[in-house]
Amino acid sequence: MARVIDVLRLVAPKASPRYLAAFERGNSLLQQHEITTPDRLAHFLAQILHESGGLTLERESMKYRPERLLEIFGAGKHSAAITPAEAQNLARDERAIAERVYGLGNARKAQELGNRDPGDGFKYRGAGLMQTTGRANYRRMGLLCGVDFEKQPDLVFSAPHALKPALAEWSEAGLNVYADNALNVLGATPPLDVDGEYGRMTKDSVLQFQTAHELVAEGWAGDATHAALQLALAEKLKSAGNPVLAG
Repeated sequence: MARVIDVLRLVAPKASPRYLAAFERGNSLLQQHEITTPDRLAHFLAQILHESGGLTLERESMKYRPERLLEIFGAGKHSAAITPAEAQNLARDERAIAERVYGLGNARKAQELGNRDPGDGFKYRGAGLMQTTGRANYRRMGLLCGVDFEKQPDLVFSAPHALKPALAEWSEAGLNVYADNALNVLGATPPLDVDGEYGRMTKDSVLQFQTAHELVAEGWAGDATHAALQLALAEKLKSAGNPVLAG
């Protein structure tokens, strides 16, 4: 398997130096969480690249324009139910926005996230490779990783610790099995060996999937089939209670 750091420099040219440093020293952690195959690595990297904006986001930016505030946190979109007038007043004020949507300005969400004190919404906004959000989640990740993220939130994206909460969340949800082979997860019969080859059994399983999902049954996984596989996998993850890849 290619060196992870070399892959990251290629696919995330604007990556945070702290994230790159975390991967420079992260081989043992990846091994510990059994991310030891190209498929598992690819799925893990795809998830953290998505969550962290290509490894560029250490802290969630709350500098929202009025229209973006309404799009994300407006009525019918989020429990904060920000009004147009509020959006104008809050625009680009990171602390005020975070407190209004994650903190005590939104009692429902604050309770869900464990944000109990003034300022918690901003202090415990999304951060790190998986954008950990909320005081309760910082505490939970800290207990899993043996690092006091609740007391020192910036450690979530520090070079010595950035990989730990991301990998803890990955393993907690049991996601390696889903990375191994989507067709197997979705019930391929007989189960496929993950050997990197697109052989007869793989082609037959793709044909079965395409037929079941009313796709053109040709045995080759093109863009439409890949999209259908991802959708079916996301639905299965959601029904199984694994929210990380389900979105």
